[in-house]
Amino acid sequence: MDSIRSIWIVLQTDAVLFCHEGPQDGIAGEYIMPLSRFQRVLGRARQLGWACTLVCNRNGLPDEYARECGAEVVDIIVPAGSRLPPDDRTTVVYESDRFEHLGEEQGSKAILRVYPADLDRISNMMQLLATWFDHVLIRHPEMLSYGKQEFDLYGEQLRDFCQWLLKQPDIWARVRIPNLMGGFQGSTYSGCGAGVSSVAVVPSGDMFVCPAAAVRGDESCGHIDASLTLRNRQLFKREWSVTCQECEALQCERCVDINKRGTLEYCVPPANACVLAHVELDAQAWLAQEANCSGLWNDAWKKPSRPTIHDPYQTVKANGSIGGTEVWRCLMSFDEDPTMLTGAAMLHIMHVLQGHCEAVWACCEAGVVPHEAFESTDMLRSLRQYVLERYRGCPLGIEGMSFRDIERSICYAADGRSRLNVGTA
Repeated sequence: MDSIRSIWIVLQTDAVLFCHEGPQDGIAGEYIMPLSRFQRVLGRARQLGWACTLVCNRNGLPDEYARECGAEVVDIIVPAGSRLPPDDRTTVVYESDRFEHLGEEQGSKAILRVYPADLDRISNMMQLLATWFDHVLIRHPEMLSYGKQEFDLYGEQLRDFCQWLLKQPDIWARVRIPNLMGGFQGSTYSGCGAGVSSVAVVPSGDMFVCPAAAVRGDESCGHIDASLTLRNRQLFKREWSVTCQECEALQCERCVDINKRGTLEYCVPPANACVLAHVELDAQAWLAQEANCSGLWNDAWKKPSRPTIHDPYQTVKANGSIGGTEVWRCLMSFDEDPTMLTGAAMLHIMHVLQGHCEAVWACCEAGVVPHEAFESTDMLRSLRQYVLERYRGCPLGIEGMSFRDIERSICYAADGRSRLNVGTA
């Protein structure tokens, strides 16, 4: 646990959902973390210098637990309307579908979880939250279901809110909205550090990559009274993601839970996550330009550039001929020593395969027959067979993964989806 710097302590099994997660399997085990275990977790955190964030339900933090925290600076996340009085260490979570039933809150931070049916009200809700809070985040639990209409509506609402914000100089000087200002004050990426510098502890003492992984019912990665075991931990890092390495959307938190749900890989973002980040980047660039014209801009800040495309996979879809030559060359180059095949190389292969699937999908949506290059060979199926036969169980260098481990997560979904789409077309 040497690299861990912070932990989420999920106090109850029905603790508030605060990121992109949705109500899925839920957290198993004891309803509330026993006080004795809570004391041990806090003691471990003090010993190792971890920052703590308590995630609570509507009942907030019971008095006996609050006394254990003492005067320590502990962040607390609660749902709106909870019994815990908001203060400068409290983050209040709002759900867009229940927003109108809530009165004015006081606090430091707010998270607005937006659902598709409420996208046309984001500007109004954000105006209220920016009036009440100094720090406001937007989250999208159902972003994977978004289409062009949802993304266009989100962009329009962001622009409408930006126009309102520019007319409120006092609020502009005070509020911070990472979705719209994440790239203004630095060149470092946002991110919660899940799996790299942060983990979650649930009431049973089991540890997970993040609270969303616990809600989704993932396998635990250890226990607070034992040890932490995260396989292939390097794959949680941004530099291992080919799509993310050169991305200019600094406000994107690159949620590993969304990645896992969308592509079955922690390190590979789904296309919708990229589109959403670029819609926000476009709004950021417009806001920076208008703030500069209005005399509100701080010269020490960095002005982001508008993205030329919103979906990185568009560059693959636009390619007239997408074959498997590049993929085969990557694999064949390691015939002499397969242990030299790195995770970065596999990510490159994954993205080429993803591009192949997206191109077939685009053909199906357009109602056209795919290019003959897609019909002549079933590249994904052939690759799957080749990998299993050639490198079955072979350890890949110091990364500790077998090729079969990697191949399984890539091909089961990709192979099935590709064949389904080609059949539909």
